[in-house]
Amino acid sequence: LLPQLGYVTQTWQISQGYPEGIAYDKTNRRLLLSSLVSGTIVALDVDDDMSRRNVYVPNTVTPGSGMGLKVYDRGEDEGPLVYATLTNFEAMDQGGLAMYELDMTDDTIAFMNDAVDTSPYYMSCLDGDTMCGMANDVVVTEEGVAYVTDSRNGRVFVVEDGVMKLISDDPLLQSEDASFPYGANGLVYDERGFLVVGNTQMASLVRVDLLTGEVASMPITGEIG
Repeated sequence: LLPQLGYVTQTWQISQGYPEGIAYDKTNRRLLLSSLVSGTIVALDVDDDMSRRNVYVPNTVTPGSGMGLKVYDRGEDEGPLVYATLTNFEAMDQGGLAMYELDMTDDTIAFMNDAVDTSPYYMSCLDGDTMCGMANDVVVTEEGVAYVTDSRNGRVFVVEDGVMKLISDDPLLQSEDASFPYGANGLVYDERGFLVVGNTQMASLVRVDLLTGEVASMPITGEIG
């Protein structure tokens, strides 16, 4: 018998279109959604039946599309910091990670410049790249270190101490099908010192050891360790 499944109780229409990333801001009790088309970030107030919304318009990648979202809690004194991956889908020549403070004083459109810098951290193009930088997902550690996947080229980058750098471009993170060049996608961070990355085209999980740099395929079933 199948286990009891959840069911949809209510839905909300987002006019900005094509929600991609989702994150929860526990400090302000809001859901944040990124748009694959407009590049905006929409905030929905969970205490007001999702009816009160803020729409933030990043001014970083144009034409930009919003992908992954994560909220980093810096404590009550500083407030949350939103990490967002952005990609120029027209040219595929610009992708990276931006960090935002979202102003809570305006109930309509309120956007503050990047909290750390005035522009995102961009992925670097390497020799031989035909297209560079499809920033997709992001994960953030308790220390505020961010890891970002580049789906187009099958890479993982780290943003730490104000610098974005490549940490792995292993073939296990890449696509084997030129007609569907989307490898490294979603990722999670394990406090034991490794990342687990999903490869879309290969339908696989990949472990990236942050201490040794070793990259290996992972079993879909069984213990992860």
